[in-house]
Amino acid sequence: MWSHLVRWESARRRFGLVGCADDRWLREGGGHPTITEEIREAIFAVREETLRGAKVSMRTKESTIHRYVREAFGPDRPVPSYPALCRVWREWFGPGGARQRCPPG
Repeated sequence: MWSHLVRWESARRRFGLVGCADDRWLREGGGHPTITEEIREAIFAVREETLRGAKVSMRTKESTIHRYVREAFGPDRPVPSYPALCRVWREWFGPGGARQRCPPG
């Protein structure tokens, strides 16, 4: 116990209060647990489809993702909510798809 206090105090002096934090207090990042391989495939297929045409809304992209999943994997496959799809789309492709990022995986 004494060694923990000494280590925390020296870390506090060196880094401030954040020096007292250790891994036990930090939650692990969950990524996007609702984005399965099937959903990822659907998102990329819809992106590929919408790159060449006129600009479409996120609602249109969402309904196209739903249709893709239903046709490719069956009607019982769950699809994430609209806000989750928006968040992932923005994270992977940027706002409006304008700024491209390298998606995970």
